[in-house]
Amino acid sequence: RQQMIPATAYPTAIQNPHSTSQMMLRISFTTPVCRRGYRGGMNLFQRTAKLFNAAFTPLLSLPVVGPALGKSMVTVSYTGRRSGKHVSLPVAYQRRGDEVVIGVAMPEQKQWWRNFLGEGADLTLHFPDGDRTGRAVASSGEGGTVVRVALA
Repeated sequence: RQQMIPATAYPTAIQNPHSTSQMMLRISFTTPVCRRGYRGGMNLFQRTAKLFNAAFTPLLSLPVVGPALGKSMVTVSYTGRRSGKHVSLPVAYQRRGDEVVIGVAMPEQKQWWRNFLGEGADLTLHFPDGDRTGRAVASSGEGGTVVRVALA
């Protein structure tokens, strides 16, 4: 007999229908699933990161908070290599001219950067002053895991 796990709440940012400049938070729930695994096989860290990303990403587009966070955080968008799904998530970055370096902390717990292994893939960075596209290539070694983006 399988043990059921209670429903999990996921926040989603939506536009406030009463204001053009305010965002609202909508809470949705997943249906219970068995202990053998959550949908998509996500572990606790990945589920927590998904919650954080869903709540944090809209903050980057707010007029007051966005520019302050935009100095070190940016939202990246790309298409999943195997799933073909459009993915957006916030990352910390460093910009050096036409190159952006994204450090991947705890890479063994994360999957997204693996989309850029080998020859890499295209992605879009959503900076406060406008979107930029580029080619991202991931590398992992003794110095850590990084995704380097050559901006177009």
